[in-house]
Amino acid sequence: MMLTSDPPRGRPFRRHQALSADQGRGFSLVELIVTLVVLAVLAAVAAPSVTRWLAKYETEAAARQLMSDLETARMLTVTQNTPYRIYFNQAGNQYWMQSQNPATLAWANAGSARQLSTSGNIAYEQGVALSFAAQGDQTIAFTPTGTAPGGITAFLTSAYWQSNVVVANTGRVSLVQIKQF
Repeated sequence: MMLTSDPPRGRPFRRHQALSADQGRGFSLVELIVTLVVLAVLAAVAAPSVTRWLAKYETEAAARQLMSDLETARMLTVTQNTPYRIYFNQAGNQYWMQSQNPATLAWANAGSARQLSTSGNIAYEQGVALSFAAQGDQTIAFTPTGTAPGGITAFLTSAYWQSNVVVANTGRVSLVQIKQF
């Protein structure tokens, strides 16, 4: 009698293969260096754009803060029937709100100064300079009807951007122009 083996039933037995030399290893030093060089080139290309974007953001933030302060002075003048003004010190790159004492007609500070060049200050925006067409300190005062006789234009300038905040004779405060250098 002859014995024959039966074919295996079910799944055939799988053999584990030994790992080849290309499997199970990390990145080579050359691959890592090439990746880092590509990332460095991309960062160098993107850096000027980020710098310009930050300058635009800081210039716009300073302009919005100035607009808000001017509108607050106008609102306080109308609601309290007491003259308020914004006093600008160009040399110090700062400004502050002042109210007028009705009895003495003297101006007194009504809040803290907004100094654009001092870190930690409320209105600090690095690299933003405050200027006007005329030299020296400037003021814009509001009347109890909300008008601003004479009007004024403030220039807020950074390395790449300029925002102009305009107060019209009617007392309307607006951001007129943002331009890139």
